[in-house]
Amino acid sequence: MRSIKNLCERLAGARWFELSIVGIIIVNCFLIGVETYGHHAGVQLVQTVILACFTFEITVRFIASRGVKAFFLSGWNNFDLFLVLISYIPESLFTDASTVMVLRVLRVFRVLRLLRTSDEIKLT
Repeated sequence: MRSIKNLCERLAGARWFELSIVGIIIVNCFLIGVETYGHHAGVQLVQTVILACFTFEITVRFIASRGVKAFFLSGWNNFDLFLVLISYIPESLFTDASTVMVLRVLRVFRVLRLLRTSDEIKLT
């Protein structure tokens, strides 16, 4: 089990991993915009893969953390976990268009993660 933790620590600390997530965030935000104009099966498939990537990333960071308490003391971890969890809520559960729009807007907030990776603005 220690080797998995070591692997997750190295992965979570790797610049290429962080930059990959940034790229995925940008694609995700673009596709959320595309979805406002209608349902596209291909876009939905890509969004599902992106959600799997975000789930993998938050899991890696959880395993790499110095414990449960340390993980949840990070505002960024709480923010990211919240966004991942709401992404699992199917929009089809809601008939009200404004509720669906709120879910999409919340998902777009993921772009704020770009602040975390900025060399000029370090909030953590």
